[in-house]
Amino acid sequence: MFSYTFQAFGTHWAILTDGSKLSDTLKNEIYEKTIAFEKRFSRFQKGSEVLQFRNSPAGTYTVSDDLLELLAIHQELKNLT
Repeated sequence: MFSYTFQAFGTHWAILTDGSKLSDTLKNEIYEKTIAFEKRFSRFQKGSEVLQFRNSPAGTYTVSDDLLELLAIHQELKNLT
């Protein structure tokens, strides 16, 4: 078993594979996409879309299609629990 570990979202991540090691290119792509997602959607990262939304006054606020989709998923999961 092979393992690729990194830190993001304030925690440790591990990807385990049975067959073969992940290529350096794939590991870099996974890391870069994870960090880009964190920078955009973290509620703690200064300048993130989520933090701007969270800190905005009540009322109408325009969000990206991606954030709208995440909020819809959140609402659906909230309704299910």
